[in-house]
Amino acid sequence: MQYVEELRLPGSKVAGKQFLFYRCELTRKRVSVLEKRTKFSRENRLHLWPWVVQDLASLGAKVLFKNFCKSRTYFHVSTRQLQVILLKVALLVGVKVHSATGFQSIVPPAPEQNGGNPFYSIKTEPQIPVVEYTAVLGATGINDQVAEPAGINRVVFSQKESLGIVCYFPNLETPEEMKVKEFSWTTQFKHRMLYRMREVGVDLENIVYFRGEMHYIVMTPKRQNLLARGVVKQNSPTSKDLVESTNISQNGLHAFVKRVVEFAGIPRRTDFTRVNLFDFSSLTRAEKPASILTSHDKKLYVGLIGDSLLEPVWHEGVGTCRGFLGALDSVWVVAQIARKSDEQLLADRELAYRVMQRVSGHHRDDLQKNVRKYTVEPRSRYVVDFPRLL
Repeated sequence: MQYVEELRLPGSKVAGKQFLFYRCELTRKRVSVLEKRTKFSRENRLHLWPWVVQDLASLGAKVLFKNFCKSRTYFHVSTRQLQVILLKVALLVGVKVHSATGFQSIVPPAPEQNGGNPFYSIKTEPQIPVVEYTAVLGATGINDQVAEPAGINRVVFSQKESLGIVCYFPNLETPEEMKVKEFSWTTQFKHRMLYRMREVGVDLENIVYFRGEMHYIVMTPKRQNLLARGVVKQNSPTSKDLVESTNISQNGLHAFVKRVVEFAGIPRRTDFTRVNLFDFSSLTRAEKPASILTSHDKKLYVGLIGDSLLEPVWHEGVGTCRGFLGALDSVWVVAQIARKSDEQLLADRELAYRVMQRVSGHHRDDLQKNVRKYTVEPRSRYVVDFPRLL
């Protein structure tokens, strides 16, 4: 069986996935990226762990974006800005980016006399030049098209009802706006401000306020409170139906969010750019992180990263950290192709995946403490043994 030195990455939905673009190039793989979008526009702010900030800074994030992680309270950046930073780095190191291009399927080898190609390739829309690949990594979120043909199934690991409201509006950087302190309140730690919010009719489990180019607020309201405040019209049996657009009162939703903004003391000089009620009750993960396809004496490594691999619980603030860890793990495996057996590659990737799933804001025991020594090599980041298969 043979491998070649090409890597294809369909999708770049979140920043953790885009981290792979330039990392693979630094390991001397020829990398191409498929991106359906023609522009980056998501203002959702991502919480960054210190080691992620340090790594991005070492790649020039502060040069490419002077306001990168300026907050003295929390490390965070907008999805859009992080995507732009990483895209610039990717292009600087020679990654090919195909925008407005969607992944459709993996094409297995076929006899040339039948009009096929004697190697693994991919079908895209519009079609890009057909070449042979060593690996295809799916980074398109939960609607991933790479997993199924590689025999990677998804399982639901959380079905507790969880509703969210996200809103943001422009930060004009007036003295009044800049005085407001960022915060993260949660009932898990019995934060007194959440109890005080109930006195004004708002009952939340968690709320986070970050400030950048936008004032960004994301919160987890309770079903009964949404009904009582007239945010939703009918008490639908499922959370998915509850947040259907036809069941949401936009006036009620905006009034609810205005009450929260006023309680937090955030001056608002403009209209809301976005206010959205969503459901994140059903979270899924991949049963395994990767697979190796074989056909006609050819091989193709197929792996998942980011939300395609493991959906994060947003208010735990660990999604971007796991995304970066998973991207680094995948880069390491791709770099080891043809150096290790297929069985060893998959075993190493599986172990790293299991460790990554345990990482949370309250559980960091599996991570090495000296973050300055983190590299793509898993042992530099994880306090685990990677056994060698006999």
